[in-house]
Amino acid sequence: AAPEAGLTAPASYTNTLVVNNQRAYASFYALGDGWYDTSMLAYTTSKSWSFSFQVNGLADPSDLVTLNLNVWGVTDWPQTPDHHLLVGVNGVPVANATFDGLVEKTLNISLPAGTLHEGENSLQLTLPGDTGVQYEMVNLDNFSLAYQRTFQAQNGRLAFTATGGVFNVTNLPSSNVVIYRLSDAGLARLENVQVQATGGVFNASFAGINQTATY
Repeated sequence: AAPEAGLTAPASYTNTLVVNNQRAYASFYALGDGWYDTSMLAYTTSKSWSFSFQVNGLADPSDLVTLNLNVWGVTDWPQTPDHHLLVGVNGVPVANATFDGLVEKTLNISLPAGTLHEGENSLQLTLPGDTGVQYEMVNLDNFSLAYQRTFQAQNGRLAFTATGGVFNVTNLPSSNVVIYRLSDAGLARLENVQVQATGGVFNASFAGINQTATY
């Protein structure tokens, strides 16, 4: 069906950006699958690592953004704690954590308003080297960020999960727009898509269903 007249399309949806680079494998690690991103080693002086990530369609920099960070403590010394980790995003300190031994550590962090911005961003992880151990190793496993994203296509496509009676997707490179909806009813190709040209790009409006579905 075509979008009903009078319905207002939502301005944004909750997007979860996952950064899960499985660059190396630790055969000794029995707590998870063994794959991880980067091994970080510090002695008794502070050492930092930076990980870049791209944010597209950020609806409002002042909106709440949640960072989920998964690391492993690797080294295990008799004293407690073994590990001290400082977390920053774009130079803003967002977390200060200590933990002990060979463990998985998950940090759920609410970022201060304005920390995240459109385009390239950076996660900074620092081992201050101040726990009193000879050295410590912490592995970055993965991280994800949940933020409000506009319905703006990137590189000619967009995938999102949302609830609404109508949706409007912008920044499409062509009037030849194909849309699928995956819901409890299965996978369906949508008909009656309304496409309009705006300044060299195209916008597509189409009906939703008033339950959560993936488009």
